[in-house]
Amino acid sequence: QLVLLNITILSILLGLTPSGSAYAFDLRDLFKDHFHNHYEPRRCGQNAMAFIRAADRQLGAAGSLQLVTIEDTGFSNLGMVSAEHARRSDRPGQVEDMNWYFHAFVVDHNGLVYDFDFGGEPTIVPLDSYLQEMFVEDNECSLPSGQRSAARSCVPREARLNEYKLTVISGRDVVEDRESQKRTLMLREALTKWPR
Repeated sequence: QLVLLNITILSILLGLTPSGSAYAFDLRDLFKDHFHNHYEPRRCGQNAMAFIRAADRQLGAAGSLQLVTIEDTGFSNLGMVSAEHARRSDRPGQVEDMNWYFHAFVVDHNGLVYDFDFGGEPTIVPLDSYLQEMFVEDNECSLPSGQRSAARSCVPREARLNEYKLTVISGRDVVEDRESQKRTLMLREALTKWPR
């Protein structure tokens, strides 16, 4: 009994609780596993929800996660969200610019993003860095007009900040298959007033 008590005390001191570093490490491992072994191209919502459900089953973590969707409410790019650093499923490790009807990803209670379509490798980054790299700046806009792709349009930064809308649903609502506490904010607000 004394050995068990000492192990329990040591675990608490080392932060091996759901709110400690071991929890974060386990969530990172789970993300890497899902990124490599459970990813389905063009199924961002399903990938994100499956990750939240797995995090809840294995770590009891749904309460510290949020499902976020982003959509273009304006007329730029025919109402499609332009992602600038999207994973290429046909060429592992590579990225490309993509246009989506909407996109979904997961944010944890520390403001870290878990997105299965961000970059060529499983990368966890702070929300502001993620939004800047993935959605705020348009790579096409940085090219002279004569070098722009005929297949892509330039969506200016101001249009993205004012027209891209984020909807936030708690991980607990995802697990329980409900949307009781849905919140919305525009991309500009998300960069400065992210809901905790």
